Amino acid sequence: MLNSAPIAVGIVSNQSIMFSNQTFREMFDIDIEQIQVIKTAQLVPDTTQLIQATQKFEEEGEIRNTELRLKR
Repeated sequence: MLNSAPIAVGIVSNQSIMFSNQTFREMFDIDIEQIQVIKTAQLVPDTTQLIQATQKFEEEGEIRNTELRLKR
């Protein structure tokens, strides 16, 4: 179901992308082999937001209504 979703879906663990659907890979122009070695910090122009979001998730166990600026 996630593979055919029209929205980009990526599942991250320890700053590594564990799963990405085709829409995600097309959005970032990344092929399936690159996903295995890319780190989430490579997808953002400024890691400050990523660090803040990660800290919030670790403290609260969830992130809601949060936007991150991403590279394209």
